[in-house]
Amino acid sequence: KGEYSAVGRRKKAVARVQLVAGDGKITINKRDIDQYFGLATLKMTVRQPMALCNVSGFDVRGDRFVCPLKPGTRLDMMYMPDALRAAIELMEANPDRLVHRNSFNVTAMSFAPETIYEEIRRHLPGFEMVYQPDPLKQSIADSWPNSLDDTCAQREWNWKPRYDLAMTTEDMLENLKRKQ
Repeated sequence: KGEYSAVGRRKKAVARVQLVAGDGKITINKRDIDQYFGLATLKMTVRQPMALCNVSGFDVRGDRFVCPLKPGTRLDMMYMPDALRAAIELMEANPDRLVHRNSFNVTAMSFAPETIYEEIRRHLPGFEMVYQPDPLKQSIADSWPNSLDDTCAQREWNWKPRYDLAMTTEDMLENLKRKQ
């Protein structure tokens, strides 16, 4: 068939690579290698394995996200700006109102992988995600509570998240664009 794929992992990063019949074009996250990498040394590092193995006639693509959780695995989440603001607001809260002193649950949203996948596709229609559940990560996710109750934080220091899933996704994608 002329198609090969592999998954590489290091720490928390996951890279999926596909070799497909073609003319040697290398695409990374839907961008040509020359657009993705500015430095010649980085481009050489990517091309070197192909040259060493004398492989030609294949295109290289890396534009899928490999999800380490099963569909339907819901987790409570919070975008970092909300988490930082929560910590600051708690430190600045009126101590007379803090019945629970300084230990509070705070949360912003709960979603499953397919929910965030659909939200990302609203902004990036070509985005792809495949499921390859990792037993360790899945067991950790399954051990988390279904939801966190942050009513005490709401009542005692007026906690309220600013970011929902749509706003979080839009902000993250915007920040990723700026870094590229």
